Amino acid sequence: MLNVSNFSFRYGPTPILDGVDLAIGKGEICGLVGESGSGKTTLLKCLMLLLSPTGGRVEYFSRLRLAFDPKQNETDASSVFGVRSKIGYVPQSGLLLPFLTAIDNVCFPLIEVHGLGKREAAARARPALGRLGVLEAQSSFPWQLSGGQQQRVAIARAMATSPELLLFDEPTAALDSGNASLLGEWLKEDAHDRGTSALLVTHNIGFVRKYCTSVAVLSKGRVVGKGDPGSIDLEDIAIGMN
Repeated sequence: MLNVSNFSFRYGPTPILDGVDLAIGKGEICGLVGESGSGKTTLLKCLMLLLSPTGGRVEYFSRLRLAFDPKQNETDASSVFGVRSKIGYVPQSGLLLPFLTAIDNVCFPLIEVHGLGKREAAARARPALGRLGVLEAQSSFPWQLSGGQQQRVAIARAMATSPELLLFDEPTAALDSGNASLLGEWLKEDAHDRGTSALLVTHNIGFVRKYCTSVAVLSKGRVVGKGDPGSIDLEDIAIGMN
């Protein structure tokens, strides 16, 4: 589903990602953990092609392969659209469109990217909002929602498109334990029923243990370990993240 090889990103002369190797299979839910500044958010942005990687290769969905040349940092528009249209991405801030209601935020990519009509988009948006307990807020604008509600709307927006891959940056940071469980159960269901894969940056070690099928550790711009959540000492890693 996702295969990253010798992936790098530099900010000027400073290496942020320095030869990342990471493979995620179909239906795998991978928690990405590591100390602050290790490059976790940058990796998600590079995979989403919001930042241009400066080297390495990545294969998406076993069919779209991109190679990055440090001398040529631009990626053609068709490749960018091909990647983004099949990925559900939720940045840490959520980034809801402030001039759209909650349901219109969820409908936006369904209409503008996937070509659905307004009625069909709404029919997909409402169950997604309902799964995360924010259907009653469907007519509210982002500024009328709490931080946790905004995060749940952003997650619903990503998952309503039925993506092949989900990229989440701290998805549970603004959620209480009950709503985090709703997300975890939905991820497990999608992984089982549709083979959806997920890579999520998180400090929530409890969530990783309960809902992730694997965990990868990023340190100084490199993946230094990957395995079953029970096989890695997450307590020591958690101390380093705080």
